[in-house]
Amino acid sequence: MKLIVRLLAVLMTALVPAFAVEPVALMPQVADRTQMWWAEGFPSHTPTAPWLRVIQTGRFALALNTATLRVEHFGAVASLDDDFHKLPPAELALSMSVDGKAYRCTACGKWSRFTGPRLIESGRFFQRGDVTDLEFKADDGTRLNVEARFETAAWAERLGLIFAARPKPGEPWKSAVMELKFTTAKGTLQQRWELPNGQSWAAGEWREVALALDPVAFKAADSASAVSVAATEMATSKERPVTYDAALGWHRINLDGIMPIPPPGGANPSNDAIERVKLKLSNPSDEEQTARLMFEKTARGIRQGMGSSITGVSAILRDSEGHPTGIPVQLSKNWHNEPEGGVYASQWFHGISRVRLPAKAHIELELTLAYGHWGGVPAASHSQLSLIGWGSNQLWDQSAL
Repeated sequence: MKLIVRLLAVLMTALVPAFAVEPVALMPQVADRTQMWWAEGFPSHTPTAPWLRVIQTGRFALALNTATLRVEHFGAVASLDDDFHKLPPAELALSMSVDGKAYRCTACGKWSRFTGPRLIESGRFFQRGDVTDLEFKADDGTRLNVEARFETAAWAERLGLIFAARPKPGEPWKSAVMELKFTTAKGTLQQRWELPNGQSWAAGEWREVALALDPVAFKAADSASAVSVAATEMATSKERPVTYDAALGWHRINLDGIMPIPPPGGANPSNDAIERVKLKLSNPSDEEQTARLMFEKTARGIRQGMGSSITGVSAILRDSEGHPTGIPVQLSKNWHNEPEGGVYASQWFHGISRVRLPAKAHIELELTLAYGHWGGVPAASHSQLSLIGWGSNQLWDQSAL
């Protein structure tokens, strides 16, 4: 009898629809919101303002001086309304050792059209910016021949610190170490990377060291995700590549090459089309978890004409029956190709969202991408347009109809 009961329980579990979780349980909360701004206005327009870039969420705040790379304020907050000025400073240290000589970061690049402090992507859930042209010096004043930048990537409850570098043209480096340290009154967190023995590091090869942390508990974040994400193109039933990036804290869902679906009687290429992707999100743990999602299209994967696709595309998360969930999708885009934009130039689309998953939850959602029209009706869209591939590198809101 016990065996029969167990078998019935397993069978009933298998028959429970994937979206048995109440939709409200999946929704973001007030504390999940994020913001990024210049503390006293953009210094290029307000000459007396400090180069102090602030990230604040419903759980923590970070104020980074992009001229000195000093963290002037950092710590937990109770809400977005808390005054970040009341938080203590923290110590950020970036260092390198090349061919037996030690160097440390002593200065940052000044703001210009393509360099200095840059805004990469910004919206409701995720804030990402960097500072380029970091200067490294040894104790004797020798300057390291390096191109380096420092990046911050922030969710409401997670912060990624990324230090990237590559040698400038010259002799390859035979030995090298990169190190990132972040220190508060609670202790020090650090990450280190070392060039493997027998290898050399030539100009143009980017390497990075990244530290992902829980800013409230001040501890290293898990390198593996507690949730699983699978994606399938609905028109073809083909699986889409999904990878987890521990430094950025997201599951990257690649949407390259999906052929948009026109409405009945329509034909491609057209901006009157949609894409549909089925998502399966699972949380096998005994605690609530968050699935941080980034839906990506790169230049080579956009099948429509430039003016019809990336400019006006919108993203909607729907349930398994096709009803909109109301969970927002943050849109960030770039269609600029100036080579000075570096790794963030060229066309790309990022749709960023987060879904709360109760313990033991297994749900199905649908990502629907709508282009400029659907069924002849024009779509209204709003996104953050990244300017790194064009220049000026600060916040630009883009609306389209």
